[in-house]
Amino acid sequence: WVSSFCGLSVLTRVAFCGWLISNMLFSMPVLVYGGYMILVTGAFMIFSLLSFSTVRNSPMCAIQFGPASLQTVYGASFWLTLATSLLCFLIGLVVVVLHYFRPKALKAFFDLSEDEEEGDTLLGEAYRNSHFRASKKNPYDNFAMTIEAV
Repeated sequence: WVSSFCGLSVLTRVAFCGWLISNMLFSMPVLVYGGYMILVTGAFMIFSLLSFSTVRNSPMCAIQFGPASLQTVYGASFWLTLATSLLCFLIGLVVVVLHYFRPKALKAFFDLSEDEEEGDTLLGEAYRNSHFRASKKNPYDNFAMTIEAV
């Protein structure tokens, strides 16, 4: 059963990494991938909860700490993780459905304009020095390097 607790920890860590990746994807113009990744995050959280519930219901050796023994119970963290995973599923489904049926509403919610997704936008104005533009000569043509022996 110790390996099941290790699996629980690994699944929770993978869910955290998925949440970080989904946040990065939501900051980019490709919102549907953020929606898919938040669905993956919710799935890994559910898998970790299923792992914990199977460990809890299996007969185990009692681990004694003096007069007390270690018991696995559904505590506040379990219910908080369950609520968070269901919220991740809901957010992911809403983002994916909006991407396919109402993409303009999704872009408006995330404050994205049409030209940001295309990638054809200019990065801004470029300023040039008119002195170098007017003269066709290279300013370093008169540069000479001398080497002197010491």
